[in-house]
Amino acid sequence: RGGIYTFSLNNGFQFTVPADTAEKRLKVYVGLWRATGRLEATLSDGSAAPYVDTSMSNSSGTSNGVYTITFKAASPAQSLRIRYTNTNLFDPSGNVTLEAATLQHGPRITSLSVSSAGVGDAITITGTSFGTTQGTSTVTFNGTAATPTNWTNTSITVPVPAGATTGNIVAAVDGLASNGPAFTVKPKIVS
Repeated sequence: RGGIYTFSLNNGFQFTVPADTAEKRLKVYVGLWRATGRLEATLSDGSAAPYVDTSMSNSSGTSNGVYTITFKAASPAQSLRIRYTNTNLFDPSGNVTLEAATLQHGPRITSLSVSSAGVGDAITITGTSFGTTQGTSTVTFNGTAATPTNWTNTSITVPVPAGATTGNIVAAVDGLASNGPAFTVKPKIVS
């Protein structure tokens, strides 16, 4: 493996990635040599407790690892700060290495064809990154699973499911949830 490294106690790396109300998944690839690494992840709006891990340590050689962090902020235009530092040296040249980082965005709902409908009525969800086919992806109405009738990367057609209640509509792709626009379930009038 390659990357950039730094040594000396409490030295390391820091970077930020964008955060908003849609889930994202960040993978941070790290390493160390004769040191203990400390990874800290903090949202700028403080909407989640900081994540801190110091489990990667090797007193006699090299260790490599991958941190997978799934996150979302409580409000738009935020950031996630990642800091990886050397907290213990087992050798004067002990070091920590930042090898790579990847960021995966979840789906984003940009609009609903209607903001309220009754059970059984079809609505269209428009957005991005839904995937070209549904596969194992899901749509829920305030937590109640729905069965889409059409699925493309930018559009989902889905009837309001039985048991749905007023709340948020969420699409989840590869385990990453979208933002959740509000939706009102209207009572059905049967004459």
